Amino acid sequence: MPRTAAIAAGYLLLLALLAVPVWESLDQWHFGQGYDDSVYFVTAKALATGHGYRVLSLPGEPYAVKYPPIYPLFLSLAWRIQPEFPQNLRVAAVMQALLLPVFVALLLGTLRRMGLSWRRIFLSAALTLVTLQMAMMSITLFSELLFLCLLLLAMQVIEKASVNDDRWLAMAAGALTGLAYLTRSAALPMLVAAPVFYVLRKRGRLIPYFLAAAVPMAALWHAWTFLHGGSGADPANGTYLNEYAKIIHVTGFWSNFLRQLSALSGSVAENIWPGILQGTAGLPLFHIALAAAIMGAVRIGRREQWPVYVIFSGFYLAMIVFWWFDGLARLTVPVWPMLVAGIGEEMSHLAAIAEKDLSGRRWQTVPRWALIALGLYMIFRTDRVTTEKIFAMVHREQKMREQDVPAFSWIVAHKEQGTVLAAWKDATAYLYTGAPASRGLFVGLSPLGEDSEASATPLSALPEQYQRGLLVLLRSDLGDALDGTRLSPFRNAAESLRSAQLEFDSPGASVYRFSR
Repeated sequence: MPRTAAIAAGYLLLLALLAVPVWESLDQWHFGQGYDDSVYFVTAKALATGHGYRVLSLPGEPYAVKYPPIYPLFLSLAWRIQPEFPQNLRVAAVMQALLLPVFVALLLGTLRRMGLSWRRIFLSAALTLVTLQMAMMSITLFSELLFLCLLLLAMQVIEKASVNDDRWLAMAAGALTGLAYLTRSAALPMLVAAPVFYVLRKRGRLIPYFLAAAVPMAALWHAWTFLHGGSGADPANGTYLNEYAKIIHVTGFWSNFLRQLSALSGSVAENIWPGILQGTAGLPLFHIALAAAIMGAVRIGRREQWPVYVIFSGFYLAMIVFWWFDGLARLTVPVWPMLVAGIGEEMSHLAAIAEKDLSGRRWQTVPRWALIALGLYMIFRTDRVTTEKIFAMVHREQKMREQDVPAFSWIVAHKEQGTVLAAWKDATAYLYTGAPASRGLFVGLSPLGEDSEASATPLSALPEQYQRGLLVLLRSDLGDALDGTRLSPFRNAAESLRSAQLEFDSPGASVYRFSR
């Protein structure tokens, strides 16, 4: 009973680590700055209002083929509870926050199944929750948190099926993996990791049952994207495979791989010790964190007969270093608890070696307690840094959004039939104005460089009914580009458009009207 009470108290303390950032962010002033959240919310609106799975913000309202549908389906509840935007953002933020207790409970259970002590489990969980990336996933309408709930639950059922040699549990695990895949296709490595796990545990007969439930669900999503992938011309709604092919054609396969490998090391080091990249004076010392995580994970795997989370993490990391996405720190979120546990395991191994070299019982426990003290210090330090960054971000975005609103209000009052917005945050612009919008069109009309050509949409690709456009330049989108002379290239590009005319201008925004 005392241990149960201690675990419950620890669980509540873990939730308390994110209470302040979650409360501070309920008004969602930062909505749209991560882009994905606005697209999720637009497709959620389509599902809630009976339009099917479509991107209502894009010209022609094409079918959605980039993001799988489970998370938008989850967010559609916010539209059903409160149909008015932006009031329903607060409802969605509360729904996102309610996933946190579920995630933390599943995380503790998953780490426990890996044979870790409760002390190590709570330290690893705390170091997971206080990172900036985990905090952002908790306060932003991104799909990672729901994905992690489904993924961790699938892992626990996979392992239970192995222990019980139960084919029905294996099928249930496959169904949960399928749901995770329909939330984020980042669940792809689990389709390999689970069979490998069953082979290592001598439960190969469970593999067909797992795959029989998981593969059809993943295949249904790809069938949908194949059938509807050509329904819209905007690259923002393209499939990930098409997007990858276009970007790699520009960046090059091996140069992208080397850059991503370095970015992975950097993101792991920055998560575990914020500011370390600025403090290493250019020396590549940050690679030590990733090396320690991998070595520690291997130690856990060998000691515990290769838990499925260890196997999944290996395949997942191999997958993301070949991906092109710049924000690699965000992509590490699904395996971050495993990386933290690996670092802890390796540090514990070094402490054990140090203990053997110390004589006398008084000194032998010093390395271990020093390691625990370091872990606690890292938790408090990272929590402070993360909370400060969240506060600064929310207040900055509130100021930016208040500058955006007059431009959105002007568009609502002056938009005409057949007008499309060329906007960097197209889905956000649509939600505030009701006018169809295109990021690809904005990219095609703006001086953003050759690297952006893969995501540009020419005017000729728009449906015929859109003959007029409004180019929307927002300070919140372009940051310092709207200061002084740095705005000149954007103004020059806008004024070169056919019949271009500056219609609205304020300290926070400029809107140009143009014709096709």
